[in-house]
Amino acid sequence: MNEKLPESTPDEEELRGAELEALRSRDLLGFDISYAPIEERILARTLNKIEAEELRRAALASVDHVEPPNRRWRHLPAKGLVAASIIVLFVVAVTTWNGTPALAVPPGLQYTTEPADVASAPDAQEALAELEQVALTAGIPGDGTVQYVSSSGWRVAVDDDQRSTTVFPSAREFWVASDGSGVALERQGVPLLPDGTLDPSPSYTTVDEAKDVFPPGSIDDAPSTLSRDPALLKEQLFAMRSPECREELRQASCLLDVIVGLATSHVISGELNATFWQMLSETPNVHTLGQTHDRLGRSVVALAGLPIQTEFETVVLVILVDSATGRFVGEERVTLESSLLDIDEPAVTSFTTLIDAKMVQEVGDS
Repeated sequence: MNEKLPESTPDEEELRGAELEALRSRDLLGFDISYAPIEERILARTLNKIEAEELRRAALASVDHVEPPNRRWRHLPAKGLVAASIIVLFVVAVTTWNGTPALAVPPGLQYTTEPADVASAPDAQEALAELEQVALTAGIPGDGTVQYVSSSGWRVAVDDDQRSTTVFPSAREFWVASDGSGVALERQGVPLLPDGTLDPSPSYTTVDEAKDVFPPGSIDDAPSTLSRDPALLKEQLFAMRSPECREELRQASCLLDVIVGLATSHVISGELNATFWQMLSETPNVHTLGQTHDRLGRSVVALAGLPIQTEFETVVLVILVDSATGRFVGEERVTLESSLLDIDEPAVTSFTTLIDAKMVQEVGDS
């Protein structure tokens, strides 16, 4: 006879629900959630995407928009952990339908050394020293007390009719006021141009997919609390991640990932950028993939750590730093192999391009 598993108490269920909501909030804000178990990450991101899609459909219905036939999107209940577990199973099942899902990926950037060969790429110390000096000459762009960050990228969506996992563009604007309040807007973006670049002045034809309003005290101004001493800064960034990030082979990729989370949600000063690059120059296994042009045509230096391996995938995180300003302007995640997405050769599975990051007078200004 099978032994019955103990049931969760109401307090345990409430705690799990609160932890899930916290994970969802971090994902919406663009903060790293790689520290969480993969099942919880999939669950949080899936619930966020379902909610955004429901908001989009409601908005479209309000303007008498008729959705094209044969493009239905599955709506599953987002309430309760039992229903949420079903969603996780659904996502995994979709990626393995008929053996090979149809996964659309954006063209990769042109690097001197390919991400798959990052271990043999040149050490980044010299490039980082140059970026540090450039960053020191830059102040804080803009004039005002509200931080404004605009970005564009690609994310995953599931098409129920076509039984495929595809990647579609999204655009995001984020404001953080000095009192810790904020607003995040996300809409479906515009497709890439044929060469893989972004239109610098796109015309959006869709309504906002999602709008999140955060009350005062919700968002910490993390950059203002960070040390300008490289050694102390590294310890602060490690404290934001799991203990495994202190392992020598993981340090570079973990630190790069923390920088991505900070720079895609806050305006970073030139002084702090310079400290980032000095810190990385003193970190093992930080490599440069060479100079290239990002998806807006800016000349950038590509930095990467060693591939991060999990039970399901191997990914290289590449960050892009503007050669002229020393500022972070984007990141790309190149999946070398993935059993979840049935990938067995390098492919860009997500990217974020920073369109603008500056101080403005009021929330809503750009």
